[in-house]
Amino acid sequence: MAALTIPDSGLGATISGTSLITTYITKISAISIGVDKLDVTHLGSTGYKMQRSSDLRNLPEFEVEFLWTGAALPISTTMVNTAEPYAGTLCTVTFPGAGSIQGTGFVSNVKLPDVQQGQVMKGSYTFSFDGGPGTASVTSNQPTFTVA
Repeated sequence: MAALTIPDSGLGATISGTSLITTYITKISAISIGVDKLDVTHLGSTGYKMQRSSDLRNLPEFEVEFLWTGAALPISTTMVNTAEPYAGTLCTVTFPGAGSIQGTGFVSNVKLPDVQQGQVMKGSYTFSFDGGPGTASVTSNQPTFTVA
């Protein structure tokens, strides 16, 4: 898929992953990767505090909003993995014309829909990347971004 030459609305973005809700998606929130700031201010500092970046990046998480079909609760025990030994769910978010981000993680939050007359019911869940070590088939579970 070639990179876009003009801004896009996001129509055509997809999400895939074992036991994740991947249909009737209305929104995938922005995915942000950053680092914490370390305060390195000392008694000789003047004017402003001093900061440096931390050693490690924070793991991203994102929210997926979906239309509630009402057939069953949109959550299963495989979505919120509590089994030991822990094995995260592989998840891929594909952007239209701009590549994808992939990694393992877990569903850290589920929101059931508001029930309101004259409104479409929407639920949501938050997927958190785990950044853990790889398995025999995957060398690393850290999120990776691929540009198309």
